Amino acid sequence: KMKTVGEGFSSVGKTLSMSVTAPIVAAGTGLYKLATDFEKANNTIRIGTGATGESLKGLENDFKAVYTTVNTTMSDASQVIADLNTRTGLSGESLQELSTQMLRLAKITGEDINTLIPAATRMFQDAGISTEEYADALDYTFKVSQSTGIGVSRLQELMTKFGGPLRQMGFDWQTSAAMLGKFEKEGVNIELVLGSLRIALGKMAKEGISEPNKALAEMIERIKEAGTAGEANTLAMEMFGAKAGPDMAAAIREGRLDLDELISSIESSPETIEKAAKDTETISDKFIILKNQMAVALEPLGKKLIEAVERAMPSIERLIQAVTGIIEKFTSLSPAQQDLII
Repeated sequence: KMKTVGEGFSSVGKTLSMSVTAPIVAAGTGLYKLATDFEKANNTIRIGTGATGESLKGLENDFKAVYTTVNTTMSDASQVIADLNTRTGLSGESLQELSTQMLRLAKITGEDINTLIPAATRMFQDAGISTEEYADALDYTFKVSQSTGIGVSRLQELMTKFGGPLRQMGFDWQTSAAMLGKFEKEGVNIELVLGSLRIALGKMAKEGISEPNKALAEMIERIKEAGTAGEANTLAMEMFGAKAGPDMAAAIREGRLDLDELISSIESSPETIEKAAKDTETISDKFIILKNQMAVALEPLGKKLIEAVERAMPSIERLIQAVTGIIEKFTSLSPAQQDLII
């Protein structure tokens, strides 16, 4: 009888384990992990921005809005929210839109989001681009990249590096972006040629030229119209220096500074980062976005589970202490006594 009863209890126990206990434990473990993942994401925002109280809650909501819109991870979404808030001061819908656009840009170009964010935000600040124009500026640099093959982050870094001299020479930031992309496509030594513009700017300042953009335009025309390459090089060296002069003369005479057609093509293109991302979205992308949306929906339940575990911790700690005491007593017994108990 005792054997039969024992086997019966064993059978019930196995049934409960398979049909009830195991699924509950699995679900609980999944919810617990989900909640801790959200905690890590929120901590990233808290540490990265220094925000507290209502400001922090607002940024956490921004994170969830972005996370449920694009194919991304919690880690990347929270880091983008933290970095862009810190670098631009944006929050709410404007932060959500820029973060989503930045994540999409990273995905479709294959560039590192941690490289794109500082490159783009430094370009914004250097060029004096207003927050309302951030989205258009990102789209424009993406289109330059498509048209010329230059990496988006490299283009943005070059624009920050040479933005000041180019503006003083009369190039607006869109023209500068197109020119840098064209230089990259055509194999021009960008650093050498743009460094020559700095030299020219310094010479003009010493000579008291108040409108360097006009002086540069006049010199470009003279170099274009020079009878020989030697004459063009001489003119270029006078303005751009002996080292960079010949390269600058070649760039001018070969049409590397003729940007009208490229700029017109870029400006007339209907392409945007959002359009490219939507056009190339896969079934896998859609399932990941759905998974992210489900995660956000389940997060409150996971949070409740963590709170329940935290409330139960004193009891759990007492249980651990009791089990530890039993183990210590058992290990102190002789092998014969242990065998008898087992």
